[in-house]
Amino acid sequence: MAEEIAVGRVLQVPAGVGPNLHRQRYAHTMRIEECGPMKSDYDRNARKRPVNLTLNEDLVNRAKSMADNLSGVVESLLSDYVAREQDARLAKSKAVESTVATWNEFADENGSYADEHSTL
Repeated sequence: MAEEIAVGRVLQVPAGVGPNLHRQRYAHTMRIEECGPMKSDYDRNARKRPVNLTLNEDLVNRAKSMADNLSGVVESLLSDYVAREQDARLAKSKAVESTVATWNEFADENGSYADEHSTL
């Protein structure tokens, strides 16, 4: 039985409920899967440039006390964010394509409801 985490507690997926259906019904849950480090598909040798960010001063001071290279930490976190966001967008795009294909298949097999009631 798969485990999912939601706001700090572990939920058991009910028997017979597929992971996709479960994700749709419970959008606030997140599947935890074993995976390696996030792949970085950006040019690690690209020129570095200074950027201006507006961040909480206390938070920055605490982070600096914990990390020798705050820029490196932020770059690593930003790389992970970009990779996750790209994966999420690709998954959403594939879901839309699948839905369109399913609808088109249904329309090919059964015809369109609108065709029966069209005034044209």
